Amino acid sequence: MVRLVYISSLIFPARYANQIQTLEMARAFSKFLGDAFLFVCPQTKCNELKSIPHYSISTGFLSRFPNIIVYCIFIFLPIFLILKGFRKNGVILYFKDTRLAAFAIFWKRLLFRKIRVVLEAHIPFPSIYERYAYTQVDLIVTLTQAMYEILQSKYGVSEKRILVCPDGVNMSEFDVRVTSRKAREMIGLPTYAYIALYCGSVGYYQWKGEDIFIDAAKYLEDNFLFVLVGGSEREAEKAYGKNLPSNVKCFGRISHAEIPFYLRAADVLILPNKKGNPRSESFTSPLKLFEYMASGVPIIASKLKSICEILDEDNAVLVEPNNSMALVKSIKRLRGNELLAKRVSNRAKTDVVKYQWINRATIILRFLDIN
Repeated sequence: MVRLVYISSLIFPARYANQIQTLEMARAFSKFLGDAFLFVCPQTKCNELKSIPHYSISTGFLSRFPNIIVYCIFIFLPIFLILKGFRKNGVILYFKDTRLAAFAIFWKRLLFRKIRVVLEAHIPFPSIYERYAYTQVDLIVTLTQAMYEILQSKYGVSEKRILVCPDGVNMSEFDVRVTSRKAREMIGLPTYAYIALYCGSVGYYQWKGEDIFIDAAKYLEDNFLFVLVGGSEREAEKAYGKNLPSNVKCFGRISHAEIPFYLRAADVLILPNKKGNPRSESFTSPLKLFEYMASGVPIIASKLKSICEILDEDNAVLVEPNNSMALVKSIKRLRGNELLAKRVSNRAKTDVVKYQWINRATIILRFLDIN
């Protein structure tokens, strides 16, 4: 049987979307492949890895040096693979880090040509690693149609070597058996307010549109509460550029296990990605998007190419990006139309089923020709 080795440079436990996605895919792969799967990462004390067949590489004294030196450890990873008996047919090395994939290609050519190298490529960074890896790896998995088109047009990658496979969600985690009122009581949110909620790292990426979300709040102060989950007031003020409206409430970073309860407490979930940034317009496949869909709460999202690969007018309310007044009008529209809110939220929950991590793993393994 083909052996799949998923190699990551990320440190765990998972706090950010990139880490969460990596762990979820490792779990899904291991469920299908059992002992034919191995997850390799830097040494870490993490309960999240206990259910995944894994090998931790000790960074030792090198961890005190700049990250590039830690990456160099992975140059020697193929030696470990050889010692473990992987220098044979039927082994696939799977990466999300382009630098590691580039190192693997070098070692593949030098030591074991029969091993296949697969790269999950999300964004077309124009570095030497990307230019080399995109053209040399055996197969590429990507998140969006836009990235697929760039791989073909800019890098000349054959369509047979590319799979478009959006991100996903664990539906069972978001099947929260509590009412919205109960969720609010648990969190400490008022039961009387109409709550619009944004969930994600706040103050780091301007293209995610937290400033648009915050700006909309000042036009809807009476009985409207705008909740930011994933950042402090200071971080939100950094994103907004000035003092927050009085009806904005910030929660800091919370564990991923708590997020379903915050989503459940909301009346509407906001995805305010901005136009003018290629990553926002074309390449993002936000985990929050799929988690929003799984929550059963209606979604208002920016009408962008990347978002509209998943959302449409049937499962969300789409608005002009970079426009806080358009967001205000849509929030008012949903508040005044319970039938619309129910229709789009039910459709989103139905549509997201196909995007579960286990389904994503199935599609990728089929693409890799692993039965």
